[in-house]
Amino acid sequence: DVQTTRRLESRIIVDRAIDRGELPSDTDVDLFLDVLHGPLWMRFLVGGGPVHRRLIEPLIAMVVSDPPRRRSATR
Repeated sequence: DVQTTRRLESRIIVDRAIDRGELPSDTDVDLFLDVLHGPLWMRFLVGGGPVHRRLIEPLIAMVVSDPPRRRSATR
């Protein structure tokens, strides 16, 4: 399904960021993706307004500035 595919693609991007040292090696990838995707899906599905840069850019900055520290065991 589309959601599973997008999640896997996102996971690859985060894993690569970890491999490059852009995120801590102990980043919990699942939690990281939940925190990043949650507000976007909420806005999209519940109709809380448009998804635009004013939402996305601060959200990314927040997630990247203080990433979760424990890596998921399901990696």
